[in-house]
Amino acid sequence: MASGLKMGMSVLAPGGARTRRLASLLGGTALVSVAALSMAVTDARAACTVTPAGTVDCLANTTTTNTTNTDGATNSSSDRVQEFNNGANITGTIAGGVTVDGFGLQLQLTSAGPNTIGVTNSGTVTTNENVNAFELNGNGGLVTYTGSGTVSTTAGGGNAMVATNVGAGGVTVTNNGSFSSAGNYGLFIQQNGTGTINVNGSGGISGNGGINASSADAANI
Repeated sequence: MASGLKMGMSVLAPGGARTRRLASLLGGTALVSVAALSMAVTDARAACTVTPAGTVDCLANTTTTNTTNTDGATNSSSDRVQEFNNGANITGTIAGGVTVDGFGLQLQLTSAGPNTIGVTNSGTVTTNENVNAFELNGNGGLVTYTGSGTVSTTAGGGNAMVATNVGAGGVTVTNNGSFSSAGNYGLFIQQNGTGTINVNGSGGISGNGGINASSADAANI
């Protein structure tokens, strides 16, 4: 028996090396599971970054709610409406590969103005709710949309891309991506003033009539 043991045989007692090895593996699995859960929670809580200075940066997938964030009071915001009444100009970004869904996104100026809105969309803004998917509301300064991204609604009650303005500010939309609405306009623009409406780019626009651009006064379209 003694010589057999010397030839390399071993007896593993309960709680020996193999048991410890199994415990180590299980511990590693637990760590991986916790890390994966942490990543999932982080993604679920992703939101747009908003500042009182008017910056609205959507750099991670965000599902918005039908609520309002005023003057960037909530820095990490999933509110549909980002309203500024503090004299700030709005600069918005939807990064490439990012989807903003839920109730879509609305950037709105309510101060006396005039202030500007400038948005670049390289991602996707979409909704299946009866709201406009992406809406920009100016107060007399220039409203500008530029992007290769997608704006869409699959609901029957909203337009895809909407821009409104007053006074001499005007609206300029450069679409190199896609605007689409299941039941209404792919692009809806309303200018209540003397500002000029410009629509250009190589992108597609589809919906019930495609584009609706109107002016209440003497605006050039």
